[in-house]
Amino acid sequence: MRGVMVHFDSRPTSQFNLEKLSSGTYLLKIIQRNGTSIVRIVKS
Repeated sequence: MRGVMVHFDSRPTSQFNLEKLSSGTYLLKIIQRNGTSIVRIVKS
């Protein structure tokens, strides 16, 4: 599995949302005050 390392500020406004789409595919959604980042993690 390929690892993704992300660094965040310790702001209480950041919110994590991890969804499992299908077998081996995950969607990490980071909701912040200035926007939303979406990271797709694929297990290979």
